[in-house]
Amino acid sequence: ICHENKCRNKDLFPARSQDIIGSILIVVASAFGIMVGIGGGGIVGPIGYIYMNMSYVETNALSNSVALIIAIAKLVNSLATRHPENKRKVLIDYDVVYILGPFILIGNLISSLITPTLPELLILINFVGLMAFSFYAGVGNYRINRAKELKAAEHKRHNDEEIKKR
Repeated sequence: ICHENKCRNKDLFPARSQDIIGSILIVVASAFGIMVGIGGGGIVGPIGYIYMNMSYVETNALSNSVALIIAIAKLVNSLATRHPENKRKVLIDYDVVYILGPFILIGNLISSLITPTLPELLILINFVGLMAFSFYAGVGNYRINRAKELKAAEHKRHNDEEIKKR
């Protein structure tokens, strides 16, 4: 909010309807992102930037915060889930974490150095592209999983019919 050439952040309360609807959109979009296996942090950026009129810095911080919350929730959920073949092991493969972790950190470092120098239009194009890709990947994952479910249901129905014939 700017007044007499002095700018400051808007207070949290009272919340504008745009903030409330944007928050609901972020929660719903993140939930769908988690369900289809693409996470949800990357979906937050375009919603904040386009709908809630946030700056890139604000959307980046919000996106990273949402991604951290999602990662913690997945970690807690995965700790309770056991490996399908060896029940003494947890589901998380820590070797993959050791391999991917440094590359993720390097990517974040490079992004945080390069992004402030980019024009906002290019950032917006990247956000929209990421959202479109996430939607496309989610639809693809849905189709694959749905085909597997239908095939399993058909196989079960066929087995049930065979049992009834005997």
